[in-house]
Amino acid sequence: MIHNMNGRDCDLINRIKTIGTNELKKKEHMQNLKKTAKDCFVGVISSHGEEGVVFGADGRAVKLAEIYSYFGGPSMADKSKLFLIQACRGHELDGGAKVEADSSFSEEEDGMSELFSIPIDTAVMYATSPGYAAFMHPLGSVLIQTLCDLLEKEGGPELEIQRLLTRLNYQVAYNFESRGKVLGGKKQMPCFICLLTARAPKVTKRCFNSSNI
Repeated sequence: MIHNMNGRDCDLINRIKTIGTNELKKKEHMQNLKKTAKDCFVGVISSHGEEGVVFGADGRAVKLAEIYSYFGGPSMADKSKLFLIQACRGHELDGGAKVEADSSFSEEEDGMSELFSIPIDTAVMYATSPGYAAFMHPLGSVLIQTLCDLLEKEGGPELEIQRLLTRLNYQVAYNFESRGKVLGGKKQMPCFICLLTARAPKVTKRCFNSSNI
């Protein structure tokens, strides 16, 4: 069973104010992904997750590779696409230094399948590195809250996608540290994959609409 995420309501309020939002079940996700974008497409997925998988509001698992596969056809050709994935990718906690973790063959295979499924002219921003957890606190998730701050307060809408994601990486990596007796002192390192082949448009509110979030 998928339980409510602490701070998720704050994320929803902030996203509604900033870019609009819509909570979807797996079937609705799949139907919406078949729609055609205009100039660009930005999808924000905020959910529970594991490596290569996120969960819908109905608790059903959706492979990220399956989501990406809807954006490789002719209708999305020559359009810039950006995904922001706010979800855990494992259970490891980042103490601020790189830690090697064992991975089973199936996990490595799933990760490579997800990587190869990302279509051309696409950038994907993950809240955390492979194998690691993404933090959520009462004020919302670190990635989404930082993104909203960039879009509203720090000139984020004037940045091209690559520069926006790089700044988002920096803000989370250097400005966030978890608190508490058990989980205190932990860091979060987002990462992104960029397969853009041309100069991408600036990320503005017209890139978002409620049916795509």
